[in-house]
Amino acid sequence: MRFRTRLIVFGYPLGEFLLLWLIARAIGWGWALIGILLSIPIGVAVMRNASAGARVVLQESDPERALERLGSSAGLFLAGLCFLVPGYGSDVVGLVLLVPSIRRWAMRRMTRGFDSFAWVDRMPGFPSSGAVVQGTVVTVEDSNFSDFPDIPRLPDSSEGHNSRKDDPQPPATMGE
Repeated sequence: MRFRTRLIVFGYPLGEFLLLWLIARAIGWGWALIGILLSIPIGVAVMRNASAGARVVLQESDPERALERLGSSAGLFLAGLCFLVPGYGSDVVGLVLLVPSIRRWAMRRMTRGFDSFAWVDRMPGFPSSGAVVQGTVVTVEDSNFSDFPDIPRLPDSSEGHNSRKDDPQPPATMGE
């Protein structure tokens, strides 16, 4: 296991427990546990508001601003998730993510590597940064369909060699 993975797997719970122990020494174990339990409904409420905001953003007609505002809703959802995880350390991270400028910075930092395979580039209505291939779409209703040469179809290995009679035939043109 790499050092970073060990630090996350073992260090985070240890840090949360150490923070709980320090807070419990200051205010008492009962109040410390009540504080952890009270953060759970706060997290649920923040996550619910973030999802409602994302729904409104997705229904907007301006896709340029929608992507930025959707990132803000994702940051709010992440803040609610931090509140939902028991522990005072994650609550502090959730509080920090509630600040809009910090939330925008964190979302930009987290999505930096998504540019190469972003699904948003392939969605209709969103600006595309990929290559555009110019071409002509040919449908059965086009009158120029007979101008295209027949391309012989190779038999599929699973069909056998005598399945040529079952192959679909091109539609007859209007002039024949």
